[in-house]
Amino acid sequence: MRINRVERYWKFSQPLTEGCLIQCPECKGWNTIDDWQEVEVDCELCGTHDAISCPSCFEAFDHVYCDDETFPVVTNGIIKSVDG
Repeated sequence: MRINRVERYWKFSQPLTEGCLIQCPECKGWNTIDDWQEVEVDCELCGTHDAISCPSCFEAFDHVYCDDETFPVVTNGIIKSVDG
């Protein structure tokens, strides 16, 4: 994924870096940012929304209806939880 684009639409517990790990809110699996995919999901109201998809469970998180979701991130071996 392109870090600068993703950080504009989704919230993360700390700034994203190359090779960082992102935890999926659905399956709780950790995957590198490179493994996550940018996808589109269908919307009955407006057509489609940009989303990011977990490589482990393939759950998609769009930027419209997941705007209150904060993804936990690990950078350089340091885990920063959503709570701080």
